[in-house]
Amino acid sequence: RGKQKVTNMLSACFAQGLWTFGPATTPVNQEVLPAFQFIISEMAKLEALNPKRVGIITTLAHACEDCQQVQAREILRIFGDLTAQNETFDEQLKYSLQRQKEAALNRFISEHHQNCDLDHTQVQPHQQRAHLFSGYVNFIGPDFGLDGLEAANSDRYLQQVKHELKKLRSLTKPWLLASLKQEMSVAEWLQTLLADINNQNPAADRL
Repeated sequence: RGKQKVTNMLSACFAQGLWTFGPATTPVNQEVLPAFQFIISEMAKLEALNPKRVGIITTLAHACEDCQQVQAREILRIFGDLTAQNETFDEQLKYSLQRQKEAALNRFISEHHQNCDLDHTQVQPHQQRAHLFSGYVNFIGPDFGLDGLEAANSDRYLQQVKHELKKLRSLTKPWLLASLKQEMSVAEWLQTLLADINNQNPAADRL
């Protein structure tokens, strides 16, 4: 990204977290830093060409091409995927809904903020998807069960995003929650769970 090499960016994150959020002692980096170190320690146990290792490292490398808000979100998502199996069954079921919730929110953002995927030369940062997503997580995260609340609350464009969201005159918490729930498919969620249960490969990555 720019003049920084991805390897240097990942090394810096491993040592001190994401600089945008301040030193390693800030609330966000207290989540991101141990999560990233755990991910790297787990990947170090796998062979270099292991598909799981390649996939996760590739995802982290691509995240470095985006802003650190996206990097934090990806790190915490991967950490959640790697550790969810140690949770109770109820917590695992709740976590299995995370991707559907995020997909529903992203569809909502696409529909109501149609320029959100333009680059910084065409729209302001607070009008871009990564920061709009933070704004919505700040708005309904606890009520909708979305992860990454600390990172969203520390988004440096959060105040501007809040003003951007106010442009949607119909935006209220009950209306937004109802809209997102309508976007989610129970059948699709159950099919995903069944596919995971029926996968008999002992090396399969579980939900």
